[in-house]
Amino acid sequence: MSVDPLAMPAAGAADPDAGRMGVLALTVDVIRRPAAAMARIALRPKWRWFPPLVALAIVSVPVSIIGARQAIALQASTVAVEAGSGEGFRSGAVEQGEDGAEIGATQAAAAQRTGMVAVVGGVVAGVIGAFLVPLVAAGVLHFLSTVLGGQQSFAEMFATASWARVPLILRGVLQLVVFGAGSFDPNPAGLAGLVAPSPLDFGAERSYLEPLLAQVEIWNLWYLALLVVAVGVVARFPRKRALVVVAGFAGLSIGLGLAGIAINNAMSGLMGG
Repeated sequence: MSVDPLAMPAAGAADPDAGRMGVLALTVDVIRRPAAAMARIALRPKWRWFPPLVALAIVSVPVSIIGARQAIALQASTVAVEAGSGEGFRSGAVEQGEDGAEIGATQAAAAQRTGMVAVVGGVVAGVIGAFLVPLVAAGVLHFLSTVLGGQQSFAEMFATASWARVPLILRGVLQLVVFGAGSFDPNPAGLAGLVAPSPLDFGAERSYLEPLLAQVEIWNLWYLALLVVAVGVVARFPRKRALVVVAGFAGLSIGLGLAGIAINNAMSGLMGG
């Protein structure tokens, strides 16, 4: 099945909507008529990548901060419960000559330091994730498309791939609402929670199915589907070839996740040994 040629203006053709379309209208167009929207974006790609990535950073930074702080709070509360009921901890404290007040002060100071690290880490992760990851993703998609015969420019691929992240922006907004309501889920993305160890079980070995199952969530699948449309439009590919490109991109992402798990399991084995 080929991409609708009516949705792809000929090179140099004037699209009266391309210059006038605002960010909100273009967002709605990406959701309702993705092929036509990607064609408009590719027609004038300069700086078109900026609005979606800024929006992604705006939602990603607070989501990263809130998620990190709530995960730390969950860990601290669990440790406190275990410490309060563990005779070994209390006897160890007595042997070291620490009373309850000193232990509490030490734990409070450690929690404060960890909280500050979480805030800084959340800001860095949110900004890097919002700008660097889409840049690398566009580079991979551009390379794979070129290998398969695409004639697109990197600017076209970067702009359209950035707008393909609209579902991830919507996911971030929903997460902010959920986190703001006090409902925090420490499980990883997608279906990875089915095989992931407890978030409080630090150092545990992880399943190699995690990176694959993490891809299985509605927002990410929607994002991948929009990438197929974007690649088909800018590279002038039929749908099947665009699917091959995006499948290769997703495979590389899963491969990176597998490498991370292999490192984690190797470190767990060394620490356990």
